[in-house]
Amino acid sequence: MSGSTSLAEQLKMAGFRMTRQRAAVLRAMADSPTPLSALQLWNQAKRNCPCLGLATVYRTLDVLNMVGGVERCHAASGRSFVSCPPGDHHHVVCVVCGRVAEFSRCNVASLIPEVSRETGFHVESHLLELAGICPTCLAEEKAE
Repeated sequence: MSGSTSLAEQLKMAGFRMTRQRAAVLRAMADSPTPLSALQLWNQAKRNCPCLGLATVYRTLDVLNMVGGVERCHAASGRSFVSCPPGDHHHVVCVVCGRVAEFSRCNVASLIPEVSRETGFHVESHLLELAGICPTCLAEEKAE
């Protein structure tokens, strides 16, 4: 829950009120071990706040993105999801159901000096996204 407290503080410092709906979204984000799409987040947050609307989730994510509390990532599949906190991210996305799993091992950081020299860019962070089929969808495919 410490993640949601930090996000709550960021909202307050930026002058935003902590509503029951925003608190439910923050709690759902903090309770999830993996990044969530807005729809997944809405389904999780509704458990604590049944009156929560999907549009409110999108507005909350926009506000959190604006204050730097979350980063919106766009998957190759066209789906988007949020990650917290901003920075380097490594995900594998199921091309069937859209499930996202985060992983920690990544060698992209070792390429950054070379990429910086080649392009002249000062690289601040990176996102590595792999696409595949999750174990659940793979099992369902094999069962058919």
